[in-house]
Amino acid sequence: NAPETFFSMGGEVDVAGDGVVLGTYNSPGQLYSSIFDLGANDKELKSVTVDQNIPSGCDLDVTVEVSNDNTFAAGVSSEVFSDASVANYTSSTPVSLNGKQYMRYKVDLTSCTSGSDTPTLYLVNFNYR
Repeated sequence: NAPETFFSMGGEVDVAGDGVVLGTYNSPGQLYSSIFDLGANDKELKSVTVDQNIPSGCDLDVTVEVSNDNTFAAGVSSEVFSDASVANYTSSTPVSLNGKQYMRYKVDLTSCTSGSDTPTLYLVNFNYR
């Protein structure tokens, strides 16, 4: 009958005294994909398309790793794709990413210099043949 007796909430607090209020944008960090089995090691990665919004002063990098070992303990090849545009881009890929059966990717979203903007990843598309 009286919810205020069970829970109360205070205002925002800058705990560390660094100008960052908990729960607001700071550093977005990393996103890791699952490991994808491409079915065979005869696949060719033709392109990587990234749909993103990168405000000025921000960065977003997509690292693609491939291997014939599903634990990625050996024989790993990788390539970093980065473009600071506010829209999508498609990048061709090096031959070092071809001929592998397993693929995974990591997205690194770094802090924006303004502290109020956030890089946004909408979609990553891999064109394999």
